[in-house]
Amino acid sequence: KYKNGDFSKMPNNFNSSQHSKPSNELIDNIIKNLNLDLNEIKCYKNIEFYIRDFKMSIKSYDFCHLNKKKIIEFNGEYWHCDPSKYNAEYYHKTKKMTAQEIWDYDTEKIKLAESHGYQVLTINERDYYNDPDNTLKKCIEFIND
Repeated sequence: KYKNGDFSKMPNNFNSSQHSKPSNELIDNIIKNLNLDLNEIKCYKNIEFYIRDFKMSIKSYDFCHLNKKKIIEFNGEYWHCDPSKYNAEYYHKTKKMTAQEIWDYDTEKIKLAESHGYQVLTINERDYYNDPDNTLKKCIEFIND
């Protein structure tokens, strides 16, 4: 059984990808820089925090600081169809969705978290690659705010 706010490795029958190397790197650096105890957060090495929506489908999140009700989502260029590289009609063969459908899904995911009282910061992979230090700083400031 899954309850809202649980965290776990996603079940084998749940279609969830693992965190990317850059996502894990960013999360590791957040944990290290803030000296977080793993009990304070709901994420680590492909373990994701998740919330069920009203349709009872599971939405997973990359990083969650429970006490502060802060979520950080790391959107990879390919998996989230970075709008600077993909047009809305692009068909993602693996996800079997258009880029627009992926963007809409991501928007709904953020709205769901916000409806449960969480603040959400989305980090795009290209921003992380272009300026990892500033991206980390942005994440730390978000969590500490």
